[in-house]
Amino acid sequence: MPPQIPIQWNNGVANYVDKKFIYAYPVICVVFRILLRPFIWRWLQIHAFYSDTIADYLTNFMCFVALSIEIFSIFFIYNIARHVTIIIFIDILVFIALLIIGVYKLFKKYN
Repeated sequence: MPPQIPIQWNNGVANYVDKKFIYAYPVICVVFRILLRPFIWRWLQIHAFYSDTIADYLTNFMCFVALSIEIFSIFFIYNIARHVTIIIFIDILVFIALLIIGVYKLFKKYN
């Protein structure tokens, strides 16, 4: 890993951060999961229906997107990926597949 990671571009690299900041994403995800899950749970209870599974699913999806953006940063540095939309599209496909598998298993369990 390079000692400095570009974080902002303006006709070339505009700003760098130390490589230690790459570990901020996992820490943010843990904090995100601990702090955001109660709000998602409460929102589901008020506006839809209560479901621990759905609250966990949504929280995990948001953490997965944050980690994917970290991966995109590394891919961008090495010219492997140019657009973050590709990474987020892959995230959406993965979680739709996981949702379908989960619903299928739940449906199979009750039938």
